[in-house]
Amino acid sequence: MIGAGSDAIRRPTRSNGAGSPFPFFRPTSAADPVLFCFPYAGSGGAGYRRWARGLPPGLAVCPVEYPGRGARWREPLRTGVDEVAREVGAAIARLPTRTFSLYGHSLGALIAFEVARYLRRHGGPSPRHLLVSASGAPHVPNPNPLIHHLSDAELVAALVRYNGIPTLVLENRELLHHLLPVVRADLTAFETYRYVDEAPLDCPIFSYGGRVDPWVHPDRVEGWARQTTRRFRVRMFPGDHFFVNADNPAVLRALATDMLGSLGAAA
Repeated sequence: MIGAGSDAIRRPTRSNGAGSPFPFFRPTSAADPVLFCFPYAGSGGAGYRRWARGLPPGLAVCPVEYPGRGARWREPLRTGVDEVAREVGAAIARLPTRTFSLYGHSLGALIAFEVARYLRRHGGPSPRHLLVSASGAPHVPNPNPLIHHLSDAELVAALVRYNGIPTLVLENRELLHHLLPVVRADLTAFETYRYVDEAPLDCPIFSYGGRVDPWVHPDRVEGWARQTTRRFRVRMFPGDHFFVNADNPAVLRALATDMLGSLGAAA
């Protein structure tokens, strides 16, 4: 549910246009399937740029950048899942695409889910798959203590307890100063999210979890089955809430298998 990385620091980076949720996306063909990747709390989209090297050729990876960090560092931070989902959903609807899937980790999973529902409500294109990791099902209440309202010192202590902040950041007061507002805004979005009941999505959902994740019990990972009328699969990986970083090659292999295994076939 939480996370911190230097790519989220609110500073300028090279991109193809401020204000776009897809500043790093340079599609090579309108026919290529696209994987939109949504970061976890306290993180930015730049980290997903490396994923293209671990996924099959022809699958375009599109990192999503939330406002207030990285290439969008000048924009105000957002504190609501729905407002970010509306922005990203509208941007996807304007693209000349194509076949696409949505992937999100923790907070990113909730945003990806709400993007899929936004597109459905507004007659937009439907994702081929929804892939979620380190996230409890959206309709299941979050049982964890809320921390977005804590003082800076208390928030840092909570992040440390759950391995949610790198030592590099802890040891650099300037980095920590710049990162905490990003983390707090994202945690506010996550912890104030309120699920509204709608019909299940008409696309497969693949749900990934960490076997020793202290925040997301396997039962909550499996709860995503309720949100689809199509194929559903759970995969559990070694590691905690950030297993996607610790076991990245295995996660990428699973993504490729789950997505490409159902492209062109009945899901």
